[in-house]
Amino acid sequence: MKAVFNPRGLLALEPAAYGETFERAELTPSLVGQVAVMTIRGPLMQHADPCFQSYEQIVADAARVLAGAPTALVLAIASPGGLVAGCFECAATLQRMAAEAGVPLIAYVDGQACSAAYALACAASLIVAPATADVGSIGVIAVLSDMTAQAAAAGLKMAVITSGARKADGNPMVPLTDEAIATKQEHVDRMAAIFFEHVSKARGISPEEVRALEAGTFNGLIARGLHLVDDVQNLDQLLAALNQPASATQAPAASENPMSVRASLQAVVDDEKASDEDKEDAKKALAALDDEKDDKAEGDDDKEGDDDKASAEGDDDKEGDDDKALAASATAAVASMAKPESAEARLARLEATVEQGKDNAKRRALFAGRPDLSKAQIASLKAVPTSALAAALTAIPKAVAKAGLTQAAVAGVQTTPAGTPTATAGNSPKYDAKRIEQRRRMGLASCSDVAPIRVENDKFIFSVAALAEQKTFAKSGKVNAQ
Repeated sequence: MKAVFNPRGLLALEPAAYGETFERAELTPSLVGQVAVMTIRGPLMQHADPCFQSYEQIVADAARVLAGAPTALVLAIASPGGLVAGCFECAATLQRMAAEAGVPLIAYVDGQACSAAYALACAASLIVAPATADVGSIGVIAVLSDMTAQAAAAGLKMAVITSGARKADGNPMVPLTDEAIATKQEHVDRMAAIFFEHVSKARGISPEEVRALEAGTFNGLIARGLHLVDDVQNLDQLLAALNQPASATQAPAASENPMSVRASLQAVVDDEKASDEDKEDAKKALAALDDEKDDKAEGDDDKEGDDDKASAEGDDDKEGDDDKALAASATAAVASMAKPESAEARLARLEATVEQGKDNAKRRALFAGRPDLSKAQIASLKAVPTSALAAALTAIPKAVAKAGLTQAAVAGVQTTPAGTPTATAGNSPKYDAKRIEQRRRMGLASCSDVAPIRVENDKFIFSVAALAEQKTFAKSGKVNAQ
C-alpha cells in the first residue's frame, strides 16, 4: 500500500519527507540468536494508521517482544520522523518498559533516523549506525497554507467564522498574517526546546549544543564525532557482538579510540566515491580532533583558556549575542562539546545490563516452576541471589491444595473429604465409626460406607446420599406425606 505523507500539525520530520509517497510494509519482530530485532520504518503517526506505522503500534510490539525476555532488544530504525504528538511519550515508555524487563534497549540506524525517529533512538542506552547512515534533523517544523488566491482564481468565496482572534490561524482559507506566523513560531520553538532537552539528557550534551546543530543531518562518521551515535558498524556486526559472551562485547569499544575515529574520517576524505559535502565535513571533524588533542596536551593552560573563552562567551551573551551562539555550526559544536560518557563506558554498562537481563530470565523460569508460592514468599526471596535461588526453592515444601469436592472433581480429578481414604478401582473403603454415626444422625444412610466419588473399571462412580426414611411418589408426581 502506498500513501502520501502530508499530515497536519507539528512535525518532527526530515523536511524532504513531507508530501513524499511511502509504501507500507508488514513489520514483524524477529529473533536473532537471543536478541530481538524490531523494525521502525517510514513516517510515524501518533495513533494506529492504515498507511503508516504509529507510536501506539511500536509500544504494543515492544511489549510483546519484551514479554519473551530476549537478552537485548534492537530497534532497527529507517524513518524520516513524523508527528511530534506522542513521540516523546513513546520514547519514555520504551525506555521504561525495557528497564522494567531488565532488557537492554539498543538503537540501530538502518539507513535513516531523523527527527522524531532519532528521538525514539535516544530512548536506547546505545545508538549504532553504519558510516552511510543519516542521523539528526533535530527540530520541529509546521506548515501554514494560504489558499485564498487559489480559491479566488477558482471563483470560490469562503467565510471562516471564529470565536477568537487566533482561532483561524493556520486555516488555508484565511490570509496569512504576521501575527499568525509569529504565534506558530512560538509554538514550534517550545516543542523544539523539549526535543533539545530530550536529546541532551540521552546523549550527555547540552541543549544549547543540540540547538547549535541547526537541525542538520549527518552521516554515521560525523554523527559519532558529534556524539549523536556511539559506534559505527553494521547490523550484522552489532548482532554478532550482542550474541557473543560478555567478554566479546568489549570489542566495539576499540572504535572509540581517537586514532580509529581519525582513520575513519581520513578514509572519507580519501574516498573518491564520497561526496564533496561529506569530505568537507570529515575534514572539519579531523581539524576538531586535532584541536582537541592539542587542548589535552596544554593541560592547565587549556583549562585557563577555556575559562577565558567561557567568560568571553558569557560577556557576549550578556550583550545580546544569543542568536549568533544559536547559529554556531556543527563543526564548532564538535570542537566545543565536553566529551560525554565514552563508548567504552556505555558498552560496559550495556554488557552489565545484558547479564542482568539473563539473570532476570533465569529467575522468572525458576519461579514459574513454583506456582504454589504466595506473593509474600516470593517477596521474601527477592534478596536471594539467582545462584542460590534453586536451592532455596527446593527447601520450601510445596503447598498441597485443600481437599474437598471442587469443580476439579467434576472435571475428572478425584477428590475426597479430608480424612477419607482415596478410592481405587474395585475398592470402596469404609468411613470411620465417628463419620458413620454423624451421617446417621443427619438422616443419610444409603452411602454412609462409601466415598462420595470412587473409581471402578476406569469409570468415576458418584454416590448419591438418600434420606433414611424414603418418601414415595404418587403417579401424579406429588409426594405422599407419611
